[in-house]
Order: sequence, then structure tokens, then C-alpha cells
Amino acid sequence: MSLRALHALFAEEPDSVAAHIRRRRLRRCARDLRDPRLAEMPVLARATRHGFGDIRGFERAFRAAYGMTPGRYRSGVHE
Repeated sequence: MSLRALHALFAEEPDSVAAHIRRRRLRRCARDLRDPRLAEMPVLARATRHGFGDIRGFERAFRAAYGMTPGRYRSGVHE
């Protein structure tokens, strides 16, 4: 699929392709942060596991989406 065709699929959507991908990655990170089996995994490892290469960028995106830092979310404050 060409990049042009991909963007055309999202033309009527409220989010861009990049925003859609970022939102899905953030959801997966949030799921990992809630998973007690991954309690020992550092936040950066979780972020890179789902495609975020920069911890600061990940933290900003996470805070914008969830209203708190990933560390605070992991501690269960969101519940």
C-alpha cells in the first residue's frame, strides 16, 4: 500500500495516521503498566517495546493522553 493510499483511508477520520498509531501504542503501554506480571520492567523498556524511542517524548504523549505520568499511572492512581 502506498503512503498516499494510507492517508486517503484516514481522510474522513478525526485523527491522522500518526495520531492513530500513537494512540494504539499508548494503549498498549498503559496495558503493560497495569499488568502486575510486568511490575519489574522499567517504564522505558515498556515504551520502547511499543515503538517509542525517546522517553521524554513518550512521557509527554502519555501525560497528554492519560493526564498523568506513566510512573503515577503504574502505581495505580488511575483506579
